[in-house]
Amino acid sequence: MGNTREQREAAQAWMELELRETWQRQVQSVGCMGASRYYILHEGKVSETDFPAWAAWVYTRQAERLICQTQVESVEVNTIFLAFNQGYVGGGPSILFETMVMGGPLGGQCAHYYMMDDALVGHEAMVERVKREISVHV
Repeated sequence: MGNTREQREAAQAWMELELRETWQRQVQSVGCMGASRYYILHEGKVSETDFPAWAAWVYTRQAERLICQTQVESVEVNTIFLAFNQGYVGGGPSILFETMVMGGPLGGQCAHYYMMDDALVGHEAMVERVKREISVHV
């Protein structure tokens, strides 16, 4: 387990949530498939962590995964921290952020980002795109 205070607290939360069996199953599957990479977000900074600390963070800090949320009429644009790499297996930077449009002409459109700064810029760009589409369809 990690040695930082944050990792120790996450591990303790993990045990308190009684998710040990899930962790044991994950360890067995990782032995066959190779190690996955898990990430947490703390004060705007991404750090890699192990599965128990990640799971504890995900289960206890769900609201912190929402980075931006913008409502444009009946359309919602959300940018979230994914908390694990959504990229393809085989290298490359980790895709950790996603902007998705819910509703309207662009419903289901999404964009992925490697870094928080790019995700924030991408969120605003998607909001502007949604506004343009809505004005065309009015």
